[in-house]
Amino acid sequence: MLRSAILSNVRERFGIPTDDGLLDTTTINSLINRAVKRVEMAGDWAWLEATEDITTANGTATYTPTASTYVKTISCRIAEAAPMLRLSIDEADHWGETNTGVPKAYAQFGRQVRFVPTPNATLTVKHRYLRTEAALSSDSSEPLCPEPWIEAVILATGMLCYQRTGELELLGATKAEYELVIEHLKGGAAQDLDTTGGGVVAVKA
Repeated sequence: MLRSAILSNVRERFGIPTDDGLLDTTTINSLINRAVKRVEMAGDWAWLEATEDITTANGTATYTPTASTYVKTISCRIAEAAPMLRLSIDEADHWGETNTGVPKAYAQFGRQVRFVPTPNATLTVKHRYLRTEAALSSDSSEPLCPEPWIEAVILATGMLCYQRTGELELLGATKAEYELVIEHLKGGAAQDLDTTGGGVVAVKA
């Protein structure tokens, strides 16, 4: 869903007029970005996973993934071979970079991945990684999270709005709805969420 549509949903759901002095468009858009991050950090979501090919070079052990949203390596493998063993950077240092061959293991440090032993040929490594949500910088921007998770983003934005206005009772009620949605999303029950009840989230019978 586009940021503009999320904004419209937030305004409609929580009754925020367009001329609200405390919750203007710029403020709500900022809160939407914070809400997207909150939902991202609430679970190990499959939609945050992605893959890319890393092409090795003879004698080069360390590579930087090209994705700007790269956070963490999940696995590395060459063709149909078994996934490489994951090492700590200390274990990779123990091997050193002078040992060469077909990589059997990898280590992540910062935004780089080191293969062990150092590749001795041009190889294609299938790199599976976890990415992070980028900031929604325009009305046409949209988060990575699929539609069922947008409900959680809207509720999280509402929580932040009520936190800003100091409406603690409404904040508590919205937080309870948010936690219910997250609980069911974690359980794979996204299809069971009914969000058509005028702002009250229910679980379909």
